[in-house]
Amino acid sequence: MIQKKIIQSIATKVASKVAEKKMLDKENIRKTGAKAKEYVSANLTKVKNLDDLKSRALTTLFYVGGSYAMWRFLIKPAWQKYRLNQENNKVFTNKEAQQASILRQAIIGAGTDENAIMRMARQITDWKAVQKSYNKLTGNNLNEDLKDDLSSSEYNLFITIVNRNSRARKEGSKRGYIVISNTKVRIRNTPDSTISAYSFSSNILTTADARVLLGFATGKFKVDSRGVQYYQVRIKFLGTIPVSHEDIYDAQKSRILTFWVGAGAIDMFRTFKQMRQNYPSVKIWKGTKDTGLRQALK
Repeated sequence: MIQKKIIQSIATKVASKVAEKKMLDKENIRKTGAKAKEYVSANLTKVKNLDDLKSRALTTLFYVGGSYAMWRFLIKPAWQKYRLNQENNKVFTNKEAQQASILRQAIIGAGTDENAIMRMARQITDWKAVQKSYNKLTGNNLNEDLKDDLSSSEYNLFITIVNRNSRARKEGSKRGYIVISNTKVRIRNTPDSTISAYSFSSNILTTADARVLLGFATGKFKVDSRGVQYYQVRIKFLGTIPVSHEDIYDAQKSRILTFWVGAGAIDMFRTFKQMRQNYPSVKIWKGTKDTGLRQALK
């Protein structure tokens, strides 16, 4: 009996352990299943999100590509044509547009016309406006086109002339300013340094020494083909013609003398007081101070 009870007790414990183990296995399986389900669900969400992201990217790419194609092949050509028509119309009324058009013809014609380009350089007073107009006419950069068509020395000379001309334009408002020679200077009837003093058609009227009152700036200026900047000067004598101007008087046969001098050889002053501070020994000839040629000054 005792042995039977012992066996029954052992059997009960074993059965309990087995049942407990089964419960644990079921719980582990349940947890594992839940985790697996959660993992699969999360990955499915990621896949859905990825598909959604791809779909959005493709949609965005489609609209961007469509917009670019519309701009590139429809809007941009129409806009360029409109700008070109507007700029071509300006050629008849706008100085800078005319200059840009002439430069375009000189550059894209049958062979580069260097002479036409240099002639135009001497007429340009607003370089930025010409560049902008050229871009509208051709779609190109004027500086780059000039570099491609001209030698380096020709391009540098072109830029030198344009820069000096633009600077002279700003100084051209000095109408009526007093002009004093700061060195010995050649006085010319045309603003051209290429003509020799020994030429039969020389434009040199005479030379003036340093520290001479040459006259008054008229406001006109010019840059020649070498890039030399000139100012036009005028003076009127009511009395005796001074020695420094006798040759000019003999050439022009007038008491109102008009001529050109290189910018590097002169200084200009707004008032006689300023002039005296820099050139105290300069003689003011009778009749030169108030001749009606200084109307730009108060």
